[in-house]
Parts: sequence; C-alpha cells; structure tokens
Amino acid sequence: MYLRPTEILYSQDSIANTFERSTRHRNMYIGDTLDELINGSATVTSIPTISVFWRNDKWFTLDNRRLWVFRTAEELGILNSIPVYETSGINSNKFTTCNGGSSVRVRGNPGGFAWRQLSTERSMNQYENYSRTQLHNSGSSDYNIMYTVQPIRSSSNLSDYSDTEHSDEYYPRLPNYSTQISIEKTESRIKWIY
Repeated sequence: MYLRPTEILYSQDSIANTFERSTRHRNMYIGDTLDELINGSATVTSIPTISVFWRNDKWFTLDNRRLWVFRTAEELGILNSIPVYETSGINSNKFTTCNGGSSVRVRGNPGGFAWRQLSTERSMNQYENYSRTQLHNSGSSDYNIMYTVQPIRSSSNLSDYSDTEHSDEYYPRLPNYSTQISIEKTESRIKWIY
C-alpha cells in the first residue's frame, strides 16, 4: 500500500533527533538522512518501510522519525508517496500525541543542511513577488498603499534554536531570512462605474 506522508499522523508528541543503532542510518541525525534523500545517496526504499495502523478513522505510525523525514521531504516537493504496511493497534502507553498527530517536536537539532537550504529557498520564493494594495482614504485624496515584502538576511542562525551541545561545531552558521516591509504611497483617482 502507498500513502502520502501527510496522510499519516504521528503517534508521539516528540522524537529523538537521531536514528537508533538497529537501523542502516544508526546514530545518524534525521536531518542528515533527509539530506541523503535529497541528494540521491538514499532512496525511499533504502529507508525501512513505515508501519501504519488505523485509529479513529486516520492512519498513525510508531515510526515517527522516519515519518518526520518523509513528511519534510513531501513538503519540500521531493516525493509524493511512500510504501507502508498495515499493522494492528498499539499499546496505548506509546500513543502520546497531544495534537492529534498533526506535528511532532524534535528533541535537539535535527541536523542536515540541504533540507534547511531548500526550506529557506521555498520561504524566500513564497514572499518574492508578494504585494498587497490597500485603498486608503485620507481627507480629499485617495491613495493606494502598496506593501512590498523584501527578504533580508538576519545575523541569527538556525542552530541558535537547538539544545544540542555541539550543533555549532557540526553545522556551520546558516543564514536566517526575515522580511522587511517597504511602504510605497501612490496617488490615484477612483472612477465609479455604474
């Protein structure tokens, strides 16, 4: 059976930032595995298949770290669907999600660089051509106010938000983009058409 990763929900509220020793990606950061998927040194089939179970009319998994990799890859446009196999329910003690499985918190720095770069580029493209015109009436003159969002670099980096001790040593400082809004006022006349 194949499912989109976004059709599968997390069963836990948080995940470790590395894979366990029993996998091919043992002791590897989940973000590094995602980078391998992006650059082609890993494939969907080289990562162990996710098991899913049906609960409350939705698909859930206990393979939350692998799901994080696949969901992030789907959000970045790297893949559309993954092979899964169905299992029966789980021990209720392992079902710890607090938000219905829609998201999960990664404990520590997830690692990786390529996926962060792609994510940043997607964010930049999202705002690149964004503008909004708002009609503003000021006394007897009518103005169109144009808001244009321009990306700017910030001095902070992504590893500032990590609780991993050696994240700055392992991962170079990455650019953090924020937006700067410039306001342009142009006078215009309004024509009423009846």
